[in-house]
Amino acid sequence: MEAISRTKRTAVLVDCDAGMGTLAVSIKHQVSTAWVRRLKQRRRETGEITPRPPRRKTPPKWRAYAAQIEASVQKRPDITLRELREELGVSLSLQTLSVALRTLKYSFKKKSFMRPSKTVPTWRHAVPSSGSLKRDSTSSGSCFSTKRGSKRT
Repeated sequence: MEAISRTKRTAVLVDCDAGMGTLAVSIKHQVSTAWVRRLKQRRRETGEITPRPPRRKTPPKWRAYAAQIEASVQKRPDITLRELREELGVSLSLQTLSVALRTLKYSFKKKSFMRPSKTVPTWRHAVPSSGSLKRDSTSSGSCFSTKRGSKRT
């Protein structure tokens, strides 16, 4: 969204100074009444009417560790978030590391690390109405590994 030009700001203030109400000025210039009030308040308090420069957002805390994160994941693709945090030796939250991995285009792939048990079901579905249990081919033990994803456009 672009800032409103200085000429339009001046025109709004001229109409306000001429005695027009805030609502009438906002309708005439197609701006919000809140914006007109804030413009008048800013001129009254600081004398400025020019648009303020855009705020600079602080970069995410994990950006400083981006190269180390990528190197760790390349070295050990099956690393967990907790292990990654310990390996980096930083105090980032697991959620922050998860966001970092998604931003670096790594996806989490669920991989089974043990074969399903043939004697005891490792995971049960809800019991069907017939009363028999179904065996599931997935194992109860699984881990998450990271895999480099394709860049979205």
